[in-house]
Amino acid sequence: MGHEMSHLINKDFLPTYLIIANQKATNFVSFLLDIIFGFATRIALVVPFGSRFLARTMTDTYAILNFIFGFFNRFVVFNVYEFLRKFSSRSIEYRCDRQSGEAFGGKNMAFALSFLGDSGYMTIFSTHPNTKKRIKKVENIDIKDGIIRPKFVDSLSNYFAFMMLIFISLFFAKKADIDILIREYLNNHEVINSKLRILWGLIKGFI
Repeated sequence: MGHEMSHLINKDFLPTYLIIANQKATNFVSFLLDIIFGFATRIALVVPFGSRFLARTMTDTYAILNFIFGFFNRFVVFNVYEFLRKFSSRSIEYRCDRQSGEAFGGKNMAFALSFLGDSGYMTIFSTHPNTKKRIKKVENIDIKDGIIRPKFVDSLSNYFAFMMLIFISLFFAKKADIDILIREYLNNHEVINSKLRILWGLIKGFI
């Protein structure tokens, strides 16, 4: 329980939200580039001389660049990211074990970890550390104050992550005209309230 509380208090779920936001942003940029290149290709077809050659060159260039960036993103960026994410995940598991041990005692945390079984196999692509290593690191930790608190660095990084999520959310909300939808809802809400007030006035009049 203390281990999971450490995950929550340190907001370890934020990286996943940032990944989703990044994917949405990437898809949006890709969509914009498709529109821009499609529009440019149509304009190129209007050119009096060599329009077909120019349009075909632009289309092929875009296709090649798209393939190169897609290949680089899939086989280089993605693998580097996965390596760093899993390395970070193992560090986070150690931190959660330590904070739980500081709150409830290292012996208690080691006992709880022992129920995971003898998980001895671990590679650089594992998300969780070796169970025996986790027990060894936590078993001699003494209880401090019984309170799990976020570390300063985690709090700072979480603050910037929240700011980024808010910015991305507001940006896409604006693109989706959410502000107009909310304004219309509020206007309709006022209309409904005014009608209800009139109806209540009529009811009171009859009473």
